Amino acid sequence: MVIYSGHDTKIMQNKSNMRHKITSCEKSLNSFTLYIMVFNLTVILGLAIMGGYFFEEERRFHWYIFWPQQESDSDSIMLYSTIRFFSYFILLNTIIPISLLISLDMAKFFQSTMMSHDAKMNHPDLPFRVQNTLVNEDLGAVQYVFSDKTGTLTDNSMEFKRCTI
Repeated sequence: MVIYSGHDTKIMQNKSNMRHKITSCEKSLNSFTLYIMVFNLTVILGLAIMGGYFFEEERRFHWYIFWPQQESDSDSIMLYSTIRFFSYFILLNTIIPISLLISLDMAKFFQSTMMSHDAKMNHPDLPFRVQNTLVNEDLGAVQYVFSDKTGTLTDNSMEFKRCTI
């Protein structure tokens, strides 16, 4: 008879979803991109409203510009403002720095490759291997260094090799 199996086991009950690790640089870049997007939408909305105002005030003086005809003036102004909104959205979408994210990922990949091929970082018994492109940012964010004062792990032979700051 099996009592603890499947989701009733201790390991399955203590299992939790893995968190997505994100660096402080990526957090600030995401918030920066969000601020730019809000600014971009604000500018686009303002330009669309001003375009609607221009459409209402100036269309009778500019006979050579094609204006869509609607049943009422308010429908015509709304249609023109909507067209202007999407036109400015397409025109001003280059403000959002998508290429910055790609350039940052390429730089992380290049730095990780250079770190894995560096001869000074390899040990004869254990070669250095980069398993994550965030390793260079993680190396700069070390907050705590643990040491073995009791000697249980190192047989009381602690030698200071080097420190680089």
